[in-house]
Amino acid sequence: MNVSLSSLERLLHRYTIEPTTKPFDARSVPVEAVPIEQPKDISIGVGLPRPGIESKTNREDTYGEQVSAIPEFAHLGPIFKSSLPVDLTESEVEYVVRCIKHIFSHYIVFQFEDIEITVSDHVQKVLKPNWSASWEENGAENEREDTYTLSIPTLEECGKKIINYMEMQACERSDKIPEGKASHALYLAGVYRGEHDVLVRAKMALGGTTVDPGAQAITMQLTIRSTDGSAVQVIASAVE
Repeated sequence: MNVSLSSLERLLHRYTIEPTTKPFDARSVPVEAVPIEQPKDISIGVGLPRPGIESKTNREDTYGEQVSAIPEFAHLGPIFKSSLPVDLTESEVEYVVRCIKHIFSHYIVFQFEDIEITVSDHVQKVLKPNWSASWEENGAENEREDTYTLSIPTLEECGKKIINYMEMQACERSDKIPEGKASHALYLAGVYRGEHDVLVRAKMALGGTTVDPGAQAITMQLTIRSTDGSAVQVIASAVE
């Protein structure tokens, strides 16, 4: 049998560790592609390798090892077939996105290029007309407070970066920072996935210390309150 030895070894190992009463089926092992000798072209000069000769079995073996190494996908079993990368965008655009389709016996996994999940993906903006009252109503049961030193030269730039990073709604016109101030408080409101209210208070003050003594920095005291404790931890850990 012309089978992939690496696939056979992986399937036999999985068969020995998983409880089953069925006999091992050798037909489930991918067949190693046997190269067929093609008539040689008569040409003069340096020959170039023919495109598209990549071994399909080697591709499945490589992707299979990568996918099975992810704990959440380990139970899917061996890959039946993996596609070549498919372009999801035009090749002329600035950012090109590709997808690889992994076909299992009972599942299909779509592998996209790496993306980053940020705190803003978990939160939607919401306007609180009376932010202070909402802050007191929420209470300190689910609260976390941390202090940071940021290498940012102005309070205005610091406020913009916090709002853009969290994508929460600035309330009580706290996003308007008058010139010449040495300190300011930013009040933000949002809804965490699961319909949990989240409130953030960022107290900023000029004069923090950095590695460069001549550089300006800002000390920020960030306080987070929510109706859900896990929401507080997720947002706080994303800022660190």
